[in-house]
Amino acid sequence: MSIKSRLRLSYIAMPIIPFILIVIVSNIFMSYIGGESEYLGNKIQKNNNPLTQIISSNNKFMKNVNMQILKNPDKLLDQSYLSQLDKSIEAEYTGIALRKNSKIIYSSDYIKNDINEVSLPSFSSDTLENSNKKIHI
Repeated sequence: MSIKSRLRLSYIAMPIIPFILIVIVSNIFMSYIGGESEYLGNKIQKNNNPLTQIISSNNKFMKNVNMQILKNPDKLLDQSYLSQLDKSIEAEYTGIALRKNSKIIYSSDYIKNDINEVSLPSFSSDTLENSNKKIHI
């Protein structure tokens, strides 16, 4: 093989080999991030992130409470039902605060010391407008 042909092959290989390596490494990385990868010798599940699990279980809990509010809002005034709801919370760092008018009538043990009537926003629609566009949930 002459030097001229070797140079041609090397010129062809120089852009192709890095491109192929980048594709392989990016596939491994995306599989690792995306979940269920068997690269690198371990299997990764999609919802392994603790923050994702907390947010997901909070959303499920909020959906159940919202459905209960739509179906039977008076049931939320029952202390035994609120205790049952409080025990059914799957996620940590979650609590229930129930306010009637301006008084807190129930709060979970987890958040009892952290909230009061002053720290909770009012329910009026102008609250969001007057609070410098802050959203209170």
